[in-house]
Amino acid sequence: MSSIAVGSSSDRLTEQLRSIVAESAGAPEFVELASLLAESPDTRAEAREVCFRGLAEDPKNTRGRLVLARLFYLDRMFEFCIRELLEIQRQVGAISSLERLIASFGELASQFMSSQGKQMLEAKGTPTAETMGTSEAPAEPAEKVLAEIDVDAEFLDILEELEDDDK
Repeated sequence: MSSIAVGSSSDRLTEQLRSIVAESAGAPEFVELASLLAESPDTRAEAREVCFRGLAEDPKNTRGRLVLARLFYLDRMFEFCIRELLEIQRQVGAISSLERLIASFGELASQFMSSQGKQMLEAKGTPTAETMGTSEAPAEPAEKVLAEIDVDAEFLDILEELEDDDK
C-alpha cells in the first residue's frame, strides 16, 4: 500500500513540475523534472526535450546541462554526452570529478576535443590532419573505457562539487 502512495506522490510531483516548466521552460524546476523523467527509459526523450527547452532559456544552468549529459550517457549517445561535459567545464572551470569523467571516455573524448579544435582551425583556414592527407587511429570503444569506472557515481560527484561551488 505504501508503494502506491509513494508512486502517486511522485506522479503528483512530476505533474506539478511539468506545470511549472510548461509556463516557464527555463524555470529552475526543469532540472528536477528532467532528473525524475531520466529514471525511466520510457520518459527519457521527454527529459531531453525538457533540458533542451530549459537550457535554451538558461544556457548557464550547469545542473541542467549535467542532467542532459547523463541522459545522453544513459542512451549511449556518448559524443553528445562529452559535448555537454566539455561545455560544463568551459563554464565552471576545473572540477576534478568532471575531469575524471571526461577522461574516462578515453580516445573518444580526445577525438571529440580534437575535432572541435579542427573545426575551429578549418574556419580560420589552418590545415588539419585530414586536409594534409594523414589520418588518426580508430577510437577505443567507449563502452570498454566507461566500464572501468562508476559513471553514475562520477555524475553525483560532479553535482556535489557544483553545489559546493555555489556555497
